[in-house]
Amino acid sequence: MVRNRAAFHKDRKAPDGLRYQCKDCVRAYHDTMREALRERARAWGAAHPERVAKRGRRYRSKHPEMVSERHKIARATHPEYEQNPRRKAKKVSYQAARRAREVGVGGSHTQEEWEALCATHGGACAWCGCTDKPLTRDHIVPVSRGGSHDITNIQPLCRNCNCKKGAR
Repeated sequence: MVRNRAAFHKDRKAPDGLRYQCKDCVRAYHDTMREALRERARAWGAAHPERVAKRGRRYRSKHPEMVSERHKIARATHPEYEQNPRRKAKKVSYQAARRAREVGVGGSHTQEEWEALCATHGGACAWCGCTDKPLTRDHIVPVSRGGSHDITNIQPLCRNCNCKKGAR
């Protein structure tokens, strides 16, 4: 078999008799070279992450119904997918970082830094001290008032205290 698709382009006929225009020949080429082509695509994606992200954004904006359908199927077949607490925390963290970028205050922190901060507080709310409720990230100086999204401006509060505090 031909190892390089460029050989198909050169004289429109490969040495092994495959023709570039023939769908069956192209399919045969892809069947024999599937793993090598996938590896090449993975290497390209690793070398160009910004272009991969741009492609994904463009696809999701053009095909929102396809994306939502895939998510419905994933949720139906894997119920633990949405209930994974790390996934939820990651989503919340991403949304907060995005909001900080939009407002233009800057700063960021990782999930590991957040977990370390919670551990230093003993897994308790910084205001009421309860340990039986899940903790949420609270900006000491709110983002709406110019506070950064850096870990030094974050404190763990239970949802109830965080909602009471608001933008104060």
